[in-house]
Amino acid sequence: MMLRALLFASCVLGPIPAQEAASDAGLHDIWWRELSVPRGFVLDLGRGMASDRPASADRPILAWGDHGLTAAVPLRFLDGLAPVGPRRRIGRDEGSATLDLPAVAGVEAVFDLGERGWGYLRVLSVDSMGCRLEYALQADQSASALERDPAVLSARSLREGIELTWEGNGSGPLLVERRPLGIGRAPAPWEEIARPSGVAWTDGGAPRGASFEYRVRRLASATGFGSTVVGVCGLAPESEALPLALKRRIDLVSCSDESDRFDLCVEYVGANGAQFSVGPLVRAHLLAPAEARVWSLPEPTEHNYKGERVFVPAGKALAVITGEGFYARVSVEVAGDGDVLLRRQIDLSGGRTFLPAPPAPELSWEARRGVTFTFPPADLECGEAATASIEVERLDPRQGGSWEACVRGVRGERELTDPAPGEGGLARYRFRYALADGSRSLPGTPVGFLVGDDGGPHAAALIERCVADLAHADFGRRSEARDVLAAIGEPAFPSLREALASSDPEQAAAARALLEAEDGGAKDGADLAGTLLGSLALARGLGTPPSAHWLAEESGARAVALIRHGLGGERVENPARDPWRALLAESDPEAGVRLLAALIPELAAAPRPVVTPSAGASRATADPVDWDLGGLDALSVAAVRTDLAERVDPTDPWGALVRLQVLRDLERDDPTLALEVSVEREVAALRRALLVESLLARRDAGARVSGGDVFIDAARAVVSDPRARLRGALDLADLRATRPPGTGEIERETVRIERASYDQVFDAVAGIEAAGMENVDLLLPPGVYALDAATRSLRVAVNGLRIVGEGDCVLRFGLTVLEGAEVAFEGLKIAPPSGTAVSCISSGVILRDCTIEAPGVGIQASSALVELVRTTLVPSGGSQNAGGVRMSGASLLLARESRIESGIGALFGARAALLERCVAVGAQRGGIIGTAGGELWLVDSYVAAATHALSKVERGVIEGSVLVGGSGGGGSLGEELLACPDHLRCPGSPGELAGERLLDRCPLGR
Repeated sequence: MMLRALLFASCVLGPIPAQEAASDAGLHDIWWRELSVPRGFVLDLGRGMASDRPASADRPILAWGDHGLTAAVPLRFLDGLAPVGPRRRIGRDEGSATLDLPAVAGVEAVFDLGERGWGYLRVLSVDSMGCRLEYALQADQSASALERDPAVLSARSLREGIELTWEGNGSGPLLVERRPLGIGRAPAPWEEIARPSGVAWTDGGAPRGASFEYRVRRLASATGFGSTVVGVCGLAPESEALPLALKRRIDLVSCSDESDRFDLCVEYVGANGAQFSVGPLVRAHLLAPAEARVWSLPEPTEHNYKGERVFVPAGKALAVITGEGFYARVSVEVAGDGDVLLRRQIDLSGGRTFLPAPPAPELSWEARRGVTFTFPPADLECGEAATASIEVERLDPRQGGSWEACVRGVRGERELTDPAPGEGGLARYRFRYALADGSRSLPGTPVGFLVGDDGGPHAAALIERCVADLAHADFGRRSEARDVLAAIGEPAFPSLREALASSDPEQAAAARALLEAEDGGAKDGADLAGTLLGSLALARGLGTPPSAHWLAEESGARAVALIRHGLGGERVENPARDPWRALLAESDPEAGVRLLAALIPELAAAPRPVVTPSAGASRATADPVDWDLGGLDALSVAAVRTDLAERVDPTDPWGALVRLQVLRDLERDDPTLALEVSVEREVAALRRALLVESLLARRDAGARVSGGDVFIDAARAVVSDPRARLRGALDLADLRATRPPGTGEIERETVRIERASYDQVFDAVAGIEAAGMENVDLLLPPGVYALDAATRSLRVAVNGLRIVGEGDCVLRFGLTVLEGAEVAFEGLKIAPPSGTAVSCISSGVILRDCTIEAPGVGIQASSALVELVRTTLVPSGGSQNAGGVRMSGASLLLARESRIESGIGALFGARAALLERCVAVGAQRGGIIGTAGGELWLVDSYVAAATHALSKVERGVIEGSVLVGGSGGGGSLGEELLACPDHLRCPGSPGELAGERLLDRCPLGR
């Protein structure tokens, strides 16, 4: 079966049909063809036909066996490989006599048939299955040479068409023939399509994505010996990256979705890689690490390239042979935003070598020598690396910004010099590898180099001129000045900082952009953002900022300053603060902070009133009202509201939350909750209220089922109105703030520590617990409370305990609140040397005016209540995984005027969370990451993250907030997470928070 297939291939690709030879003979006395010779077959040099055995013993044959190509007639080996493509002139008597030729691409030879003429052979490609040859037979014995005309032919892909260009010594029109590249069939006959003159012609009739082979020869030539080339219409550049999506069909030639052909089809795509099925007659091979390190793809055998589906892990490469016979190298990579991309290189000439760009060199300049490039050794373990030379190209602005080769190295040379880089200024270079056969790599990333920078007076004058040119009227001068200053780097920073205060807004903005682009622009960790804003404030005469946070390095700190001074507890009517807010709105380096500063006046114009329901003394233990579910007509909304308000118990946060949401659901005078008042709506609201009370009564009666507190979960699901749910959560935060546990009519005791000592704190807490005391205020004097080497954290089990810092109190140990206790920490800095800062398990923790600097997790909560008021959580020690709040189980977070930052996610896993006037920043990943069944209420807040600001949040309301995410405002969100249509801001894409997710009006009626 294999022999039959090979014989078929040789017949359809190799032989010259007699009728075609006759027609050619009428024009020229030469046969010129491309032949395919399978391994083990022979080529009849007189007839140009390949077969599995010679027609007779006396035929002039060329056999391909284990030792290469062996001829039965004299051969003359044309020494050396052609430098660029095939030879232009082939002499009959050139080369050295031989009977054997190596089967290597690029080898050329002359064969002599005596009275029957002579001919020329060139090996085009070789693999384990066969080889392709260029074959020419000159029947005229008197001819001493073959002259290619045109000598060099190239094809350039256009969006609409294929442009052919050529070089030659002849004159007069040329014959251009074309045939489509066949896939699995015999080559189509040549079709004449044009007889142009000149040195170029465009085939405008080539369909997009179609592949053609072109044959061009001079009509007036004595031999008709020309050149061939493969061209593709709409060939995509090799630098183009294709985003992968499920079921996408990929044309590796044009990379166009409009193409009818395809080579790969995506069956799976994920962060770990992609799986492909292959197109008709396409074969693919996943490169092993050793194969990936070399520049040439492996030769095809029966054991490697397969027509089967293949999985390509991210970072790996795939070798592909298309149906037309093109070789392609395909790699899968994951971009910084999480998109999975495909990159490909393809060779339309049948070659298997794909050169990478050279590594970046070190550049130096000497006045007498010029610019010197010192390249590191090639980092690929392959023979081509040792034989490759390097080309240096310089951008010539006088030639319309074209790249011109300025230095060509020789094989193995790693130090090159550009002796004439031009006068002082910025020279731009890029670099390529080149092989002896003329193949060249893609250019590397262009680099700019400052010519003439001696670090002395010349450099100082250059900086001064370029800073002034930042305000030049000519765009070219401004652009050149920015590039030169960026190349100079740190020595230019002092002058750029002075330019920040320029009265010319163009110059000040350009200086700011240059400083922002340089992470190293501030020495010794100085505050670059603060420097920028401080210089602008000085130029505007703003004086001292309201607080140091307005000029902080971290965007989260500046956002906190805006929120607290504009909306929070520090809000006062002070006209001097508005210019500072305007400064951040116009000039803050972070787009999200600029949006927040612009949004603040709109939110402050209609501040949310703090409304606490008229909840009297707790009646949570009183007998339930005898409500008859069948007698709704006898109940009134007012009576139900009054009774529910008396039942709200702030010490039972989940029960209080659902009751407050029911109270909001029963409101009759709030137009944002009810479009109209009707008997039907009142009856439905009453039914919901009765159902919630029934569920809470069963919970309070001690009913238990497996799987957690299902009664609370069921009660939380009763009220569906998102506005009522949001307002109920805000009411709970208001209630807890005005009536915190352990206050009011309860008498409290006070214990004071005499000196800053961990031992005294430990002894005091242990003594209070041993005495069975509750509702105690433990006062700590200023100082640093060092960690006991044998103890990692202070474990607290005293319900109602308040640990209050009287001054600057720094705790160098963690805190753990044990089950059943509710503890408050106030005015403390909690900075343990390792581990989690605050842990709570089935308990409650309140942090007021605290700062947590955590080397590990900031707050770890399991089925707990966490309240944050004017509290800051930031990572310490440089750990990317530190900081933030991690919650699990039935955990509830109530946060106000607080800042939560983490390297991974600021908040993760809360069952329900309210953030009002807060800042949450996830530096490396998401901002707020939800959990199954979780709910988020975000009001007047700022959330920023490297990926999505919000992720995997199933339910909730976003109002008056700014969401900043590298991948958009939200992703993987539940359908019940809704947003205000008027007060949501996103500097980029809102992600999934758009369209149907927007409410019809502001949920707070602003």
